[in-house]
Amino acid sequence: MQRTIYAFSHPEHQNYHIQEYVFTNNGCYDADCNTSYEQTLEGFQVYLQYRYAISREGMVYDGNWLPQSAAWGQNTMNDVIGENPDAPAGNDQYYDDGTIIRGMYSWHGYHSDASFDNIGGPNSPGEGHLGAAQFVGVTTLHVDTSPADNTNDLNQPSTTWFITSDDPTTSGNDQYNETKSTKEYNQYMSVGHPEQSQAEVVGTGYANQFADPRAGSNPGGTSQGIGFGPYTLAPGESIRIVLAEGAAGLSREMCYLVGQNWKNDIHTGDMPAPSSLNTWMMEHYNGGSGKNEYKNAWVFTGADSIVKTFKKAKETFDLMESGQTLPFPPRPPAIFTVTSGGDRITIDWSGESESEPGMDGYNLYRLKFKPDTSLFYYDLANGNIVDLDESIASIWTLDPGIGSFEDLTPERGFDYYYFLEAFDNGTNDNIVLNSSKFYTLTNKAAFLKRPPGTSYSDIRIVPNPFHISARDLQYGVSAPDRLMFLNIPAKCTIRIFTERGDLVDTIEHTDGSGDEAWNSITSSRQIIVSGLYIAHFDMGSEGSEIRKFTVIR
Repeated sequence: MQRTIYAFSHPEHQNYHIQEYVFTNNGCYDADCNTSYEQTLEGFQVYLQYRYAISREGMVYDGNWLPQSAAWGQNTMNDVIGENPDAPAGNDQYYDDGTIIRGMYSWHGYHSDASFDNIGGPNSPGEGHLGAAQFVGVTTLHVDTSPADNTNDLNQPSTTWFITSDDPTTSGNDQYNETKSTKEYNQYMSVGHPEQSQAEVVGTGYANQFADPRAGSNPGGTSQGIGFGPYTLAPGESIRIVLAEGAAGLSREMCYLVGQNWKNDIHTGDMPAPSSLNTWMMEHYNGGSGKNEYKNAWVFTGADSIVKTFKKAKETFDLMESGQTLPFPPRPPAIFTVTSGGDRITIDWSGESESEPGMDGYNLYRLKFKPDTSLFYYDLANGNIVDLDESIASIWTLDPGIGSFEDLTPERGFDYYYFLEAFDNGTNDNIVLNSSKFYTLTNKAAFLKRPPGTSYSDIRIVPNPFHISARDLQYGVSAPDRLMFLNIPAKCTIRIFTERGDLVDTIEHTDGSGDEAWNSITSSRQIIVSGLYIAHFDMGSEGSEIRKFTVIR
């Protein structure tokens, strides 16, 4: 099998990738293909299982406001579309403009352990923003009719049954276990289409309590299976299958706006524009009223968004099949360097973008605390989004021909991250195209470094005392436990002791600056406790200094 994956940096096509599979009967039956055996494959079936858990931000290992088993998708809902292309208007609620869409998508469904209406994963204990409003899924773009006929077979996939995620059949696969392989083939890979999808069976019930009738209990949740075939492949013959996998839903801004409105029960009459699909979703999967109905109506617009994504993927694939491509944004710089200094942070980049058609300049972004964060904030009182939160983000627009920038505005002790986007003048696709930020997004913090101290008596520890109640106010949310050793020599060894003399940590300061940050973590990777601590600065033959500091946790 050969798989080719296509991804796109065009701003309207970044949320999906196209996967092309080519299955060839080459006769190989060992990994290195040292031995082959020519035999016609009969009843050849391709089967893919998709196990989604739309919960990352709010799950137990992150924000921890959603039930634990949401982390592995126990409450995932799976719906299937286009399983009967011969009569799409009759069986497919998504057949609205003549486009036959073959696919499946999943979302975060109701969970019996949630104490609130958890559609969209709202941060109920916090300020309310939605942490699981995404819809994710797969659409079939092309399937060969046979090895001799590469026209698109609209009757594929031939199998769209859901499957228990932790079903014993899904693990321990062994091609030499005839009994198990036969069960896999007959009960899952070639079983056809169910009368109802898993989502249709569950409806407004708790998805985590749904049990596949073929398996009984369902501790791991429900996956969606897609099967293609059967095919007969003579030696040397191939079958080509092309899929697109994508994610869509409410924007990050709307997740905050809708979620905080829901939390505070305000503006809940501002419902989304109606659509036939949103009406279907609300009639079949919404179990809430009042502010919950408002929230769920907005979350379920994600179904429209994922179907729109499927259609875009199909348009892109058809373009590729005709030998064309999407318009390209400017290339990003191949080299992007961020250098911390004493009174400035310097950013340099190479000029690959300059020769791109329509190149019109650069946008340089600076983010405080975290490498990738939201630039906006929601003004709850006025009910509107403020596009740029200037307390954490800055943007500079620079002309073509510029290859460096000196940032003179950072505050000492805080972490900063940068990325650069090259943009064109809009002539390539009637909209301005930007290079992807992920080519240049830094993941190592830059910060101001002062010159080394000239007098040992100037050494300071900040904050002192450290008080946990002010941890987010001192050096920000990215470094809540940080202590700074300031005005220290260019090179020295810092040893930190408890009051009774136990060595807590040793820091080798070698970068030539007068600053060293310590995040209150011992050499055993433990956060220090309350107490009085002693910092010993060893300058070798030049002497040593001692400072004391207090921690209140």
